Amino acid sequence: MTQNFHNEYLDLIGTVTAYIAQEYPTSTSLVADPETFNYFKKQAQQRTQAPAKTSISPLLASPQNAAKSPQPTPASSVTPPKEFKETEKKPNLPIETPKEREAQTVEKIKLSPQLKREALEPSKLIDYSELCKLWQENYPHTPVIMTIPSDEQAKVISRRWQNPPTVPNIVLLCFNENPHEIAFLNNVAAAITQYFGSAGLIAAVKVESEKNWNKLLSTPSLKLIIAPHHSLYTLPDLMKQYCEDPLRGNHTLGRVPLLLLSDLSLYMQQPKLKIALWQTLCQRFAAKR
Repeated sequence: MTQNFHNEYLDLIGTVTAYIAQEYPTSTSLVADPETFNYFKKQAQQRTQAPAKTSISPLLASPQNAAKSPQPTPASSVTPPKEFKETEKKPNLPIETPKEREAQTVEKIKLSPQLKREALEPSKLIDYSELCKLWQENYPHTPVIMTIPSDEQAKVISRRWQNPPTVPNIVLLCFNENPHEIAFLNNVAAAITQYFGSAGLIAAVKVESEKNWNKLLSTPSLKLIIAPHHSLYTLPDLMKQYCEDPLRGNHTLGRVPLLLLSDLSLYMQQPKLKIALWQTLCQRFAAKR
């Protein structure tokens, strides 16, 4: 047991000595402050003056090991350790900031001279008269537009998202319709929004239960209401706002014009009614422009 500890102790010393010799060879100079340098200098002087003493491990302090312990060598044979060389401290160099470094880099780069760009001559106008004449002869029902149309309406539509109205300009009242009929009303609202103005669906049953018909119909932005004819009679408060002019054939809810639809199931069964509805919408909005 003692012999194993002794061998491990010697292996540890050998490993540490080899590591120090590998990392710090004898020719390496270490930088140290004056206090540390003076301390190790005194230690080195004391070792050169006093004879070297071999330390005995307490594990090896047995009579047999003591008899075999080597005799101390004379002081003259001990080589004094090399003194640490005191090196001068280098002055702290100023640290360059990234901006200063970038400025120096830009100064070093030599910019190539810019090429002179000559202005191009204006393009010549192309005469399309013969092409238009040929087009009208072959496609008389398709007009040729020679001037660029105004995009003012498109700009107005593109700016609607900035001030979205709480109530759309055109309201489609939906009642207890099935999903197919609701999808049909959504398609009508999307088409109206694309071509004429903002449109959206509002649940009539919810407005009836909250008694908000006066508030809805007094909205300044509301211009038209579209609703199925027979569904109006199911809501008593809504019918109080209904007004009909038989001579002119106009219908209103309060002050808002009303466009009556046929039973929505008929639009599902007869697709031609959708065409008639769209023509009616186009005529109505074209008359207001």
